[in-house]
Amino acid sequence: MGKKNVGNARLEKAQEAFNKHFESIYGEERWSALQPAMLGPTRHCALLNQFVEAKEVTATLGVEDTDAEQLPFVSIPCMVKKEHDERTSTEHPFNPPKPSTTNGLRGGLRTHYLMDAASVLVTEALNVMPGLDILDLCAAPGGKSIAIAQRLFTHLHPGTIKPEGQEVKIGTLHANEMNPARRKRLRGNLEEYLPAPLFEKRKITTTEHDGTKTLHFPTSHYDRVLLDAPCGSERHILHSVNEGGDEMIRWKPKASKEISAIQLELLETAVKVVKSGGLVVYATCSISPEENDDVVRAYIKRLRKRNERFKAMEAEKGEGDKYEQSEVVGRGVSVIEVEVVRRKEGFAIGEKTRYGHIVLPDTEGRWGPLYFSILRRTS
Repeated sequence: MGKKNVGNARLEKAQEAFNKHFESIYGEERWSALQPAMLGPTRHCALLNQFVEAKEVTATLGVEDTDAEQLPFVSIPCMVKKEHDERTSTEHPFNPPKPSTTNGLRGGLRTHYLMDAASVLVTEALNVMPGLDILDLCAAPGGKSIAIAQRLFTHLHPGTIKPEGQEVKIGTLHANEMNPARRKRLRGNLEEYLPAPLFEKRKITTTEHDGTKTLHFPTSHYDRVLLDAPCGSERHILHSVNEGGDEMIRWKPKASKEISAIQLELLETAVKVVKSGGLVVYATCSISPEENDDVVRAYIKRLRKRNERFKAMEAEKGEGDKYEQSEVVGRGVSVIEVEVVRRKEGFAIGEKTRYGHIVLPDTEGRWGPLYFSILRRTS
């Protein structure tokens, strides 16, 4: 058998195992709809850059007002073309972003950013407001950071009037990415879309830290933390079949279990660095429960066991042990408690899971896949 035939046989075997695995999770009927939906082109909306004059942005999109509409389920302006069927078309409904007349660090700020509406929805879950300190722990390529900035730095939107005699607290955005090449791309995207003064005054900073190492970040510091964790990216694996299928061949059923160990450590960092009362949004673009609800469940279980041990230690101590107690707290063993947050009104797209919400492309709108869970630190 020739090398090509051997390669084809391996690919077919891998595809069969992949489909069997996810069929066992979603059921035959659901997977028969979800799998072809994931094989289709990713649908994008146009996030309008509010740091650029609105007329200039809309003129760049390349569609008539009657052909586009604003997404109703997000608070920042995101446009989608009406009746555009991306299942049968690879053409993008909007023109590519262009530099505007508003100057930034890299020339004119770009007019709009093309991204999946489910990714914008994740930033809505953060409940961003001006004046907050926010960490995007795994931020590359930067789309979600750009979306966060739209709501965080509203004082720089054209036409915004600063209240007289009132000091306005300006928030901060810390965008972190461990991979050097991805961090370079992240920094470039942020500088192309966000105003220069935010970088010059260090209201936006980018770092290259290992997100699993808490020591790189100030503990109990941020009001909000977004953890868009590295994941199995099953949609990307499915699409790789058209490019030789190497990633499909390398896929294995235990892949999610392996990457979930890293996701769990990242979530550990995210909760430790958020303030009491602050929110952590854990997100992935995976369709595997092992990387989604199971990671949140594992973290809550770990937290409960740790807290029980700590409380037992405290019960055995006398009043003269304050020094030892402070040492224990300093090593990060103090009691941390979280609660899963569910919005009463829910979300306009997607479906509920045990600990969060997932948007899948076989449903109306064809957005996703994207999972997220909202956690509030309560102690």
